[in-house]
Order: sequence, then structure tokens, then C-alpha cells
Amino acid sequence: SHLITSFNFLMLPFTHFYKAKYIVMGNENSFDFPFINKEGFETYISPDQSSVGMKKQNFMISLMSNNNVNLTSVIKPLSELAITKILFNRYKELGKYRITCDSLDTSKESRWCQNCQTCCDAFLFMKAINFDPKIVGFKKDLFRKEYRKYYSLFNKKILDKYKKIKEMEDEVLF
Repeated sequence: SHLITSFNFLMLPFTHFYKAKYIVMGNENSFDFPFINKEGFETYISPDQSSVGMKKQNFMISLMSNNNVNLTSVIKPLSELAITKILFNRYKELGKYRITCDSLDTSKESRWCQNCQTCCDAFLFMKAINFDPKIVGFKKDLFRKEYRKYYSLFNKKILDKYKKIKEMEDEVLF
């Protein structure tokens, strides 16, 4: 989860050069729901993308920029499904830039690894809003049987991970 925090600090020279006042994140609502981990500590799916983590990062960014730069997320109140709907219906030209998985080593031909849970979730949400995932580079049909292991409904390990977070239960089961 420290990758996001690192990106924010790496942005500081750019904000200084371009005199930018904000670093705008794409952290959605689902990162704000805490759960108790197996060691008994309250944590988040991605701590540095939660509102708590973003406040701490904003404090550090503000401090390092002499209060000239702030960290924000304009989509924080929205769920991933709502973001997908808005992005692919209202801002279609931006959809091709969406990234969901950690697969930073995907090829130049595709931004999707098409072999992980987050790609399958994105594929599912695109289908749910009647958007063709092929338009943004999906070459595989992730509804095929061999991809079932990436969907929470068919994978107890994934389901148990997210069932700890009551606020996300409907989205996970969707």
C-alpha cells in the first residue's frame, strides 16, 4: 500500500514546477471501511487510500510543500460501480486510461493483465453498465469458467476477506 504514498511524494517536484495546488487521487469509497485483521488490529484494504491515510499524507505533502500543495480525491464518496458508470458513460474518452490491477508490467498493447481479481471486477462492472470491455483493451471473456477463481462469489478466500467489511458486502456479492 505504500506505492500510492510514494507516488504522491514523487509528484512534489512536478507540483512545484507546474505550480499545481493539488495532487488528485482516484481513491473510491470502498477504501474507507475498516476491518479487524487476523492480528486483532483495525486496518483498511489499502490503508494509504483510506481517508485516514490520505489525511496523514496530506499533512506530509502540505508540510513538504510549505502549504502550497494539498492531496484530495474528488471521487471519494463514490463506489467503484458508480465510478465505472460515470467514467464509461459520461467521459468515454478517459475510460481507456483506467487501471485497476497492480500489473505494472503489462504490455504496451494492453493495460489489463486479465488474470487477477481486480481485472475481473472491472470487467464485471463494465458488463453491468452495458459497456463493451473490448473497447478499452480486454481481449478475453473474463466470464469464462477458468476465471471463476477471481470472483468473490466463487472464491471463499476472497469472499471471507471482504465479508469482514459490512459496508462492502453488497458490492462484493454483486
